[in-house]
Amino acid sequence: MTDGSEQAPAGWYNDPHSPEQMRYFDGEVWTNHFHQPGKLPDVGSWLSSTFTVFANYWKGAAILGFIVHLAASLVVWGGLWFAVRDVAIVNEDLVNFSLATGLLIAVFVILGLLLQGFGWLAMSRYLHRAHFQENPTVIDAFTHALQRLPRYLSIMTVLVLAMVVAGALLIGLTAVVPPIGILLMIVAIPFGIWAAIKLAFVINAVAIAPVDVSAVRASAEVSDGRFWSVFGRLFLFTLLSLIVVQIANATLGRFGQIIDPEALALNVQVRNDSVLVRDFEFTDLLPSSGQFMIALVVSSVIQAASGLVATSAFVRLYLDGGAPSEAF
Repeated sequence: MTDGSEQAPAGWYNDPHSPEQMRYFDGEVWTNHFHQPGKLPDVGSWLSSTFTVFANYWKGAAILGFIVHLAASLVVWGGLWFAVRDVAIVNEDLVNFSLATGLLIAVFVILGLLLQGFGWLAMSRYLHRAHFQENPTVIDAFTHALQRLPRYLSIMTVLVLAMVVAGALLIGLTAVVPPIGILLMIVAIPFGIWAAIKLAFVINAVAIAPVDVSAVRASAEVSDGRFWSVFGRLFLFTLLSLIVVQIANATLGRFGQIIDPEALALNVQVRNDSVLVRDFEFTDLLPSSGQFMIALVVSSVIQAASGLVATSAFVRLYLDGGAPSEAF
């Protein structure tokens, strides 16, 4: 990396000019990306990088995010409308709802989650290249995400099954031996927070890390030696994102709401601690077809904007933490 006689693979190395910090070598030249083991840039620098990259590459990012979120919304909400088009509440009883209907709803929800996961992979790839100014393209992002999708599915399946089994064991133990079960649930809270931070970058790692590197291990490396720094940044960013999204939804009103709030309030009412349900079909809760499409588009725009900014923030933290990153 110094005399040009032999090139090292892309990765983080000791900075020749400042040995106390690491510098990223892209396989050909030194880049202007640095990090110090066990430390992270201050919050201001992190947010500045997050929004600067998004601002510089917003056109491709906006197209990518909108396509993904609109497709996922169409699958989920269009599928739910199709599945429950004959389902109704009559005399407070659910009618025309069968096992086949439930399975159909599950299929559409799973397809929506699959599209969402594919989108996260594509956005991570796109913004990874953007943070290194490597000319990201929507086509490259989609192609790369498609290649990494099987890996994502296998990892997420294992993690979800582990959470389901752990939850079932806790609930079962609480039912059989309440004191022990309750104690374990209390202990599980800090452990759950720790696990959430360690696994927060798994999707980024699937998209960014080399294929021969464990995505779970790469995600955990981000917070090694700086757990509370990462926790604080993620908590702050999540809180700010929720506030902004709520303000946007409140400002747009019914144009951003797929469920008609007036129809819901008319058919389901709470009076004197009791719930009064009128006879209605589930499709009555959805707005007219025109307003339904407007709501889908508007909600997709909001989700795309928040999702892209969040992905940029997570990718930046992942890179600043010195976690494994593949060469382009």
